[in-house]
Amino acid sequence: MTRGGPFEGRAVLTGAGKSRIGRKLGRSGLSLTVEACLRAIEDAGLTPDDINGVASYPGPGVPDRGFSGAGVHDLRNALGLRSRWYMSGMETAGQIGPVIEACMAVSLGFAEHVLVFRSVWESTAQGSAGRASVLVGSGRAPAHLEYMAPFGAPSATNWLAMPAQRYMHDHGLTREQLGAIAVNARRNATLNPDAIFREPLELEEYLDARMISEPLCLYDCDVPATGRRPSSYRGARRRRGCVAIR
Repeated sequence: MTRGGPFEGRAVLTGAGKSRIGRKLGRSGLSLTVEACLRAIEDAGLTPDDINGVASYPGPGVPDRGFSGAGVHDLRNALGLRSRWYMSGMETAGQIGPVIEACMAVSLGFAEHVLVFRSVWESTAQGSAGRASVLVGSGRAPAHLEYMAPFGAPSATNWLAMPAQRYMHDHGLTREQLGAIAVNARRNATLNPDAIFREPLELEEYLDARMISEPLCLYDCDVPATGRRPSSYRGARRRRGCVAIR
């Protein structure tokens, strides 16, 4: 991951962990976060006492319920971590941002073992009230939706449909080619025992699915879920580095 980069020889991903994953598990975001983090720490051959840095995305101030399972301070208190460096927030490079910043912290000597995490519990948060209850649960659209929700564009599917249409117009992308992405993703899911949907998806099913925001149909959308998947990177145990879950 860091070969030839600024962190080569200075930081390494040493462990990965995950919580249970499913639809409407009925568990809190903090419970899922703690479960995944403890597994990541164990996988790295460490204990919570070894962790002296914590990094997370997106932080506690997100407007959408379920989009963040727990904040840095929630996790520090739950595990009794004695961290001397920590960060969280949305103003970073998305979910990879905390990993980059954790590598910087280790490289600069601010911490030796940084726990990096992200957890979501959207399906549990929305309950039986549907997607709208997660996005506008307080009765007023969050700031980032005030200019979009009133026009029926509350989600990324709506926002991304416009550049997708433009790309198809400019470059000749077809729906069959777009559908190949969903079909391949489902093919990969059939190999994952923790995947929510494991039945094969045929291209014909994709093309027949209802349209959500043209040209994006049902199978172009993600599935609200509770829990997080593991990081796919591993490193040498007991070395200075990042203990990561995402």
